[in-house]
Amino acid sequence: MKKSITRIGALLLVLALLVSVAPFALAADAINISGESQVKVEETITLSTDYSGTEKVQWSMSGDGATGEESTDSTRYTVTGETAGTTVTVTASVTENGETISDTHEIHVVAAEAAKPTLTITGANTLEYSKTAAFTAAMSDGSSTEGIAWSSSDSAVADVSETGVVTAKAATGTATISAKVGETKSNEITVTVTKMKVTPQIDGVPAAMNLTDKDKTLSVSFAEVEDLEPTSVTWTSSDATKLAVDDKGVLTPKATGKATITATVTLTNDLYELKTNPVTSSEITVGGVVLSVSAPASVERLDSITLVPTVNGLSSDAVVNYTFDYKSSDSGKVTGASTSVSTSNKGAVSVLGSSVGVASVTVTASVANNSDIKIDPVTVYIGVYETHTVEASTDSWKLKLSEVGALKTLYKDNGSNTASRNSLMNALGAADGTYIKFDIIEGKNVGSFSSGSGWVSVNNSALTFTAVRSGTVTAEYTVAWADSKTKTDHVVAEGTLKLTVGDGEGDIEYDLGSNGKVTFDEKDFVSFWNDNKSANKYTGSLSYVKFDITTSVPYYGILYTTSSASKVVTTSHKAYYNYSATNNNYYCDLDQVTYVVDTKNYDGLTDTVPFTAYNDKGDGISGIIVINLGEGDAATITSRGVAFGAGGITEIIEANYKAATGKDLDYLTFSSVSASSGKLFYNFSNILNSTPVTTKYEFYVDPTGTQMDLDKVAFVPRAGLYGEVSIKYTGYDVNGKNSYEGKITFKVTQKTKSAVFSDVTATSYSWAADSVDFLYYEEVANGSNGKYNPKSNITRGDFMLMLYRAFLEEDYGNYNVTSNFPDVVKGTTSYSKETYQAVGVAKYLGIAQGSNGKYNPTSYITREEAMTLIYRTLDEVGYSMSYTVSTSTSSFSDYSSVSSYAKAAIKDLIGHGVVIGTNGKIQPKSNITRAEMAVILHRVLTY
Repeated sequence: MKKSITRIGALLLVLALLVSVAPFALAADAINISGESQVKVEETITLSTDYSGTEKVQWSMSGDGATGEESTDSTRYTVTGETAGTTVTVTASVTENGETISDTHEIHVVAAEAAKPTLTITGANTLEYSKTAAFTAAMSDGSSTEGIAWSSSDSAVADVSETGVVTAKAATGTATISAKVGETKSNEITVTVTKMKVTPQIDGVPAAMNLTDKDKTLSVSFAEVEDLEPTSVTWTSSDATKLAVDDKGVLTPKATGKATITATVTLTNDLYELKTNPVTSSEITVGGVVLSVSAPASVERLDSITLVPTVNGLSSDAVVNYTFDYKSSDSGKVTGASTSVSTSNKGAVSVLGSSVGVASVTVTASVANNSDIKIDPVTVYIGVYETHTVEASTDSWKLKLSEVGALKTLYKDNGSNTASRNSLMNALGAADGTYIKFDIIEGKNVGSFSSGSGWVSVNNSALTFTAVRSGTVTAEYTVAWADSKTKTDHVVAEGTLKLTVGDGEGDIEYDLGSNGKVTFDEKDFVSFWNDNKSANKYTGSLSYVKFDITTSVPYYGILYTTSSASKVVTTSHKAYYNYSATNNNYYCDLDQVTYVVDTKNYDGLTDTVPFTAYNDKGDGISGIIVINLGEGDAATITSRGVAFGAGGITEIIEANYKAATGKDLDYLTFSSVSASSGKLFYNFSNILNSTPVTTKYEFYVDPTGTQMDLDKVAFVPRAGLYGEVSIKYTGYDVNGKNSYEGKITFKVTQKTKSAVFSDVTATSYSWAADSVDFLYYEEVANGSNGKYNPKSNITRGDFMLMLYRAFLEEDYGNYNVTSNFPDVVKGTTSYSKETYQAVGVAKYLGIAQGSNGKYNPTSYITREEAMTLIYRTLDEVGYSMSYTVSTSTSSFSDYSSVSSYAKAAIKDLIGHGVVIGTNGKIQPKSNITRAEMAVILHRVLTY
């Protein structure tokens, strides 16, 4: 029994020990918020707690009218007042040992006290004698300064008028200027009056002198004071061997050449002092005896022109003998008198252009009875030309102007004699060594010359006319020989070319199917080859076809490599007659090539697709496919916009003006285009590199010189805008009269799927199709293997690359990136070389600032990060959006969760309608997909 009691006691002792070391749950520390309970608008107060534990304090605020931000270590919380008359509640809480404790603190937002207004005057601290300066005054609260009283401490030095105009009265001294409105006194400004600074100038400087000139005297005056005389002047010449000057300023020519004269001026005066000294004249040329010949650059054959030789540097009574030596060059010839003896400036002779080409006339001159005077002869060149009318027709859609056999030409000599020519260049009178230029005056929508409207050598075998549709082009042409020494063009032929392309029919024609597309039949191309190969002296069978695709051809549709419209045809594709599967991405089956109309409405229009058919030797024959589209609205466009010339808009406007006034349209001006509709551009290539159209510009149907071409105007609709858009214009005739206020209406249609990428479909991403394709045409987004991956989140590196292509590449494409973020490494396979360049440029410009010294290029970008990069980029390049909306940050319930660095950016983009949000939320911390990125950048570029 004793042994059991001992064991029981030991057991109780062990239990007691275990209980003594077991932890007990302690009560959590208390937390109390301390700080002011009132904050003024635009002022900040700081709250703190008495919590002494180790857990992090969690802060929050409820109610509108103030903003709050906790400190980095969470021990303090700052509150900034925004709206007077409101109350907010701040809560601080801590969770410790599973128990949460908290405290709340109410803060009332009150209006800031109005400061007592002050009067501030501004004006100059120094003033030259006799000059005036206008002083201004303003009340700090913007209240009126009516009844202001101005005063000067010394009006003998500087006087002040009732309107605050201060006048310097003395040569030197100081005066204090002040003002008073009622009992409110202003600050004081001490004005120091100094001598007036005057600028010496040399008067009587001749531009040139002859060796016989005399009695030319220079003098010095002062620009600011009419009657002021210098105390003394010292004269010097930069080259006294050419032109000497004495101490009185008298010039004496010594030899041919050039010199300047310098005057060193002394001015001793109580009121004035020199601003600059010494002063040097403009360069004076001392000329010898020089012959010049005035002659027109060209003369029409059988017409006469006048050559006028003139000798400078002789006295007016000198007798000059002129001799004219006529020589032909390139078969050109002129004839006229051989010798004339006369006084200076009366040696003119009449010259007849006798045959076409370039002729030269060498004129010599000598002084009668004075063989010591030597005069250099002068040779002038004269182009002798004829005016031709050339009518030509061709069935070739891409015509080399030097080709023989592809052209039917009728040459008319001055409208009388006619003759056939075997090439267009021959008919135009173009010869080796000459240049030619064309100016299309009618039919600009039919095609264009490869030279544009500039000069091009006739030896250039690549000079072509490329047609995009049948019709007639009327062009004025000029052929000239260029004198490289005098930079003068001597015309040897000019006239009018009327070039008719096709007979209104295509080499191959199709009618658009009811499903809006048509698939080509390879048998049509085989027939085309067989029908034309003999005339071109080619052999063999059709091998493949290439299509001449441009940004505007075809105009109303898109060409695809398959009937499923999965891949767009480019100029690199070869469509084979006998096609077999291959790994070459640019080979396709000719029997599968499909045209798909790219608009919902098309009013009896036709579209064209130029092509070239080849045999296996590479011999090519050009033709054109005409596609009859059916019925619809001719003014229908997509979000990519329309150029007035290529889209036939100019011709529509011309017809409307003619119908309304009975006159031919010469030019027009546009009324202001609303930013909610879109933008008008001139000479459009892409958004940033094109000139915005304003109401001050005039656009001409047939421009000359520096006049702007109506065909080069383009309209780009605002992103997301669909339906009808009208643009108003005022047209005028050639006399600036018969004004007519008209409008052109476009119907902007929405794409149901991308024309470029197979994964932007009608079922999933139709809302982004227009934007994705727009960025593709702007060369901002490319995709990969025909896919755009619209649902993928975009990385920080890829997003910066898109911004770089859109806004920075033009100016910084060649910038040498020498410093980049440490995690953006050249040569990595994680992102492209172009991304390295884009991020490097953005870092250099301060657009990309990174986090903790890194950019994290492969991390997905958040919405607030993306908006900040856009905002900084637009600010850097000075790009402004015109479109605005009434939406503000108050429309979004989660705006308060936007990081402080991003608030300005998101607020600005909300105001321009770029940020729309979802269900009233911005979701600033969420990632952004590639499809969402396309829509946002499309808005930025067109708003």
